[in-house]
Amino acid sequence: MQEDQTVTFQPMYDAYPRSWFTTLFVFYLLFVLVLFLVRAIQICIVLRKLKKLQSRPDGPLIKPDSLGSDCHLKTVSLKNFATLTFLLSLLDFTWSAADILIALRTQKSVNVAFTLARLGDALAPLSLGLIVCTLLYLGSVLSESALNRRLSAFRADAEPVPTRSELTT
Repeated sequence: MQEDQTVTFQPMYDAYPRSWFTTLFVFYLLFVLVLFLVRAIQICIVLRKLKKLQSRPDGPLIKPDSLGSDCHLKTVSLKNFATLTFLLSLLDFTWSAADILIALRTQKSVNVAFTLARLGDALAPLSLGLIVCTLLYLGSVLSESALNRRLSAFRADAEPVPTRSELTT
């Protein structure tokens, strides 16, 4: 006499379309990732040129400081993009949260599960933005330290090492 009971899943929350500013923010993140890859390749090329200049026996044909300053500007721009990405991530989250909370004002009865689900969806672009921000900042710090090591090694090779007699006089 046992009837076949089937359990059905009735979601209490359906996904809603993303707002235009979140879609624009995701496109910005894609643009910044492509820009990061291009800058990383450019920085690697400059570091390789500096390494080749260091190993030249007849001296460099171009100044390593010009290459170093160009590379330094690229690393600073990555750090600036990291800051901008962080701020835009926070702006997107606060804008989404404000939209959700404004919609709560007009409802007759508040559904807490629905509200929390929408806030959870608003956290996804924030976390993605913070990941990209961390990647940009880490790339900037690593490339800047590699550039400083390369330039200090280049300057150490270029300067003559004083002898003991020169140091005492």
